[in-house]
Amino acid sequence: MKKLLLTLDYELYGNGSGDVFKHIIEPTESILAVCNKYDVKITIFLEVVEYWALKKEWEKGNAMGYAKNPVEAMENQIRTAYCQGHDVQLHIHPQWVNAVYENGKWNVDFNAWRLGEYKGEGENSLYHLLKKGKETLESIIDNPSYKCTTLRAGYYNIQPCREILNVMREVGLTVDSSVYPGGKDTGALNHYDFSEITNDKGYWYIDKDVLIDEEIRTNFSF
Repeated sequence: MKKLLLTLDYELYGNGSGDVFKHIIEPTESILAVCNKYDVKITIFLEVVEYWALKKEWEKGNAMGYAKNPVEAMENQIRTAYCQGHDVQLHIHPQWVNAVYENGKWNVDFNAWRLGEYKGEGENSLYHLLKKGKETLESIIDNPSYKCTTLRAGYYNIQPCREILNVMREVGLTVDSSVYPGGKDTGALNHYDFSEITNDKGYWYIDKDVLIDEEIRTNFSF
């Protein structure tokens, strides 16, 4: 019997545009209503760097045009989804690391689009992003039975992945959800090639099947 894994990315648009309530809260509410009606469970990948940016602005007194707290609404929805039996895992778009809110909109850093090539340092290093991201989700859910174990790179841009895998091991993330069979994108912003990955491969378990890049090629070892 084959199993179907359903996921959604819990985020605004990649360029920083969008409304938390219109483009995150309301669509997720509709999806969860359908899932709960038919007893279907999904995994929600929460874009945590965007969440940090929204939270920082709100806490310093910038309402960003919202009549009510968008961060609180996100946290409540995520906790409710978990209590209903859904899963919540880590999603990271590094262009949000240095995002700035000005003139009524978010400006993201397009030079930091791909997680596989991300070069942040100090508090913005890859290690701290993954570690803090994991801790943030576990803090939001606030349930002893919950553990953040899985990463999905923004727009699937996990290549080159050697450093990411090493950091995942360090912080306790054991599963990657970025690679998908046959996937390929070589556009202006996205760059990954999973065309050699066959359909019999699923999530990449870091503690068992180790996904590594070889000279930044798409030749994987298992």
